[in-house]
Amino acid sequence: MGKYISPFHLWCATTAIFLVAVIFPPSYYEKVIGEPNFMFANVAMIAFYGFSSLIFFGGVGLSRYFRSGLAVRDLGRYRKSWLLPRVVAIAAIANIADAFFSGSSGHLLADIILSQEGYKIKDGEVGVDGGLLNIACIGIYWFALGVSLFEKGRKDRLHWPLRVLFISIVLSSIMRLTRGELIPFLIGIVFIYLRRRYDVKAIKLPKAMVVAAFAFSSIVAVFFLFSLARGEADQYKLVSDLMAYTIASYNRLALLLSGGLGNYYAGSGVFVSGFISFNESFNNFFGLSSYMGWPSYQELWASEFREVGSAGLNPNIIWLTNLGYLYLDLGVWAFVIIFFQGLITGYFWRAWSDNEPISLIVYPWVAFCLLFWFGTNYLLDTKFVVFLALGGALRLFLANYRLGK
Repeated sequence: MGKYISPFHLWCATTAIFLVAVIFPPSYYEKVIGEPNFMFANVAMIAFYGFSSLIFFGGVGLSRYFRSGLAVRDLGRYRKSWLLPRVVAIAAIANIADAFFSGSSGHLLADIILSQEGYKIKDGEVGVDGGLLNIACIGIYWFALGVSLFEKGRKDRLHWPLRVLFISIVLSSIMRLTRGELIPFLIGIVFIYLRRRYDVKAIKLPKAMVVAAFAFSSIVAVFFLFSLARGEADQYKLVSDLMAYTIASYNRLALLLSGGLGNYYAGSGVFVSGFISFNESFNNFFGLSSYMGWPSYQELWASEFREVGSAGLNPNIIWLTNLGYLYLDLGVWAFVIIFFQGLITGYFWRAWSDNEPISLIVYPWVAFCLLFWFGTNYLLDTKFVVFLALGGALRLFLANYRLGK
């Protein structure tokens, strides 16, 4: 369904947050966030955002020349598979077990969350292992859901395994307090629901807007619930956190563009890809992190708080936007990565439009990263690599076997 989930419409949604930031009343912002407002009607930031958007859509446009041509006209045939329900069920059981046995320091994670001490998990006081399994389960769920929804109103073997897998993903995300997994997961479900239902019966714009409004409300609810679990029970603090995780990042971008904000590790390439910079398995094999002199994730994370505080901003808010992190690290060369991001987004959007099975796994994540421009540059992190590997394995399998038999 390219009509409502195209890169352009996703860009419009995230640009709405940018526009709110540009026109947000400076006095109220300064009162709530506790820092000067640099983003209000900031001409340099508006020009930078606009030019970056043009570069991005240049990559989206070029992607038309890289279509794979591996479309599947009838995804519904995989509903008859004997293997897919078993894969879903095994993934669900493994994920539930992993969630309950993930605390490496002897703490019962459920007790910590219920006592509103979840900040101990976030701050590293409680060791939490794993996470890759939950990410893989998200990709499996997206694909299986797309297959299950292909024919409206028909029950199939995936019905109950999907429910159990859904519960396992939500449970695992809650146990680790990872909004960065649960929110993309829920957004991906909305995308796939609209995509599959559109294949069966055209969705009118009003209904699509109702679904989008419900999804947005659910995401805000998840955000607040996770904040409560982390010990942030004050209502005023919850509202300020919502602003901090959205428009405040553009205030940092405005200060960055004016030269008032930097980072000790800027220019090293460490901000370009979370996978390349911080994945232990990748760097143990290739040694790129040590060769480049990159810090650990915790060291880089701590440096962001120091730099933001020394720049006169609220030291508890560090997000710099997707565009901001790239510009901080690469300067004008950031436009090359922005173009590459557009190329990736356009490629998987066309795969999504062409009904490629791999797109059910990868495009929801790519689309979320475009929506999340106001946050950080998530696109090339470990989740993307996991989804890409899972989609590649799926494509290889479907090219050699007939699932429906």
